[in-house]
Amino acid sequence: MATFYCESSASGGGDGSLSTPWNTFASIAWGSVSSGDTINFSGSFTESLIVARNGVTLAGKYSGVTTIIDAVGLDVGIECETRTGVLIKGFNVKNSEKQNIDMLGSNDCHVHSCQTSNALWDDIRIRHSIGCSIKFCSSIGARFRGMSLSTASVGQGMSDCLIENCIVLDAATRGYTMSGDPVTHPIKSSTIRNCISQGSLEGLQVNYAEDNCLLIDLKLLDNTDTGIYEVSNVSSTVFKNIDIVGGSASSINNIQNVTDVTFDGIKTRAAASNGFKFLANSSVTRVTIQNCEITGASNNAVYGIYTDSGMTIDELVINNNLLYGNDLMIRLHSNWLNSSITNNTFAFTGVTGSVRDAISIRTDQTNDLVISKNVFEGIEGQCIDEVSQFAQNLTTSQNYYGGLQVGNLVTVNGTSYSETTITTFEPTRILYRDDAFGYVAPTSVAPRAVTYISEREAASTSSGFTIQPSKELEVFAEPRLAANEFVTIEVNDVSLGWRTMGAIINSDDTSGFIKNNKRVAQEYRVTKSTTQAPTRIESN
Repeated sequence: MATFYCESSASGGGDGSLSTPWNTFASIAWGSVSSGDTINFSGSFTESLIVARNGVTLAGKYSGVTTIIDAVGLDVGIECETRTGVLIKGFNVKNSEKQNIDMLGSNDCHVHSCQTSNALWDDIRIRHSIGCSIKFCSSIGARFRGMSLSTASVGQGMSDCLIENCIVLDAATRGYTMSGDPVTHPIKSSTIRNCISQGSLEGLQVNYAEDNCLLIDLKLLDNTDTGIYEVSNVSSTVFKNIDIVGGSASSINNIQNVTDVTFDGIKTRAAASNGFKFLANSSVTRVTIQNCEITGASNNAVYGIYTDSGMTIDELVINNNLLYGNDLMIRLHSNWLNSSITNNTFAFTGVTGSVRDAISIRTDQTNDLVISKNVFEGIEGQCIDEVSQFAQNLTTSQNYYGGLQVGNLVTVNGTSYSETTITTFEPTRILYRDDAFGYVAPTSVAPRAVTYISEREAASTSSGFTIQPSKELEVFAEPRLAANEFVTIEVNDVSLGWRTMGAIINSDDTSGFIKNNKRVAQEYRVTKSTTQAPTRIESN
């Protein structure tokens, strides 16, 4: 495995060695590069980097300074097409006319620790690829989408791809997209995990995805239109632990033609319209909404969960959710079959103003719908309202009605029923939000007073430093270490020289303590392992 170099400040005619590096991307002698080799880059470039060899590592930050590719006027900054086993890391790519980093028809290729901004289309795109990933990357101000997994009608399929630990800020349209082709190439078995979208028009779009796709641990914050723009033609997919804050439309919009989809642990807050909106004239089969907190904007969101007209709904399960402060909690249009609304809390504590109902059943056909073991607290209007004469096998039982402010419990065909005629149960718990769930806007973390190892991925050892007798020092790793990453401490023993005292920070902690129990001052130094993300070691 050989190492080559490309430096923009070098003179021409180099052979890629450290002493005579290449000075442009066009001058790279790809015929000299083999699988397993590394090309280290430094400086600023204004040309496209086209990957022309399988199995190589392209390192844009080997010298500690990020390599910049200003792709203004170019279609692409870095292109990795029909490649295998390529790692691209540590670049700052900006201003392309299409994609800043584009991966097409590739297998087991990865983009890590790259900064991107202001692409006309996508800052980073993976298309028609298998087993590829985007990790620890950022996108700022993309003029269309921040990061995307996508396919079209031609090319190989798309599966087992990953976007993880990334942040998108201020994308003109969407932060993240998982979008397959409607006929031949849906996205399969792919994941977007532990990512942030903030200040974009829309946080996320998912369509034509299937076979165990996963959207998990996401924060979609202050996106101006909607958190999730679309969940369309999706099957066997899970949306889990997603925080959605703000937006002028629904938190999750345009849910349509979905099968075997679960929304678990979704928190919506301050959307101006609905929490979940199912689109008209579409189908929903075996969909679950569970363990969610659905909260309106200043108690004025239109509906918590809204199913539009002309739909076919079969086995929609709404279970163990908190619906709080929406103008109407759940509105049922269309045909509901074999579905249930159970173990939820509907609350309007202290809210006054317009008439607010918990569940409104405006549907031509309701067959085998169970509404049971729900908690209704502080409802101003009806708890269960406007049940149609076409309802069949509608069960409302063992619901708890507490703190009813105005109106009645259940209205069927204009006839209201009082609490005394309803079978009730005493809930084991009543859910309340102490406060709207909080979030911290992503900001860069300023370095602390003392830096022992500057930001880098490579394993490194600091210079020696002194701790006085009976004193201790707290040492921090920024950002937090991943699995199998660690920081160790060494002490300079008078007789033995430098010797290790073991690990003081790993993935379980953000900091560790060094204490000098001796009666004399001791010299110490810290060593960090190789890390996936550029990491610095510091103290206050």
